[in-house]
Amino acid sequence: MYNDHGRVEDAEREFAAAAALSARNDGAREGLGFIHYHRKDYEKAKREFRACLGINPLNAGARVGLGHVLL
Repeated sequence: MYNDHGRVEDAEREFAAAAALSARNDGAREGLGFIHYHRKDYEKAKREFRACLGINPLNAGARVGLGHVLL
């Protein structure tokens, strides 16, 4: 929601808080990965996508995001 309205910092803060509350929250890690990807911080994006896939190997968004980072 925040990201759709240009409030990327707010989105990042919410995803980070969600990830801190639950180490098993793959959606939060995926969201952080895409924020870092769009900022062109590919190392952080790769780390978040891999963390997401460690939680849920079937997360299609993280698979796509990691694929983009690795290209």
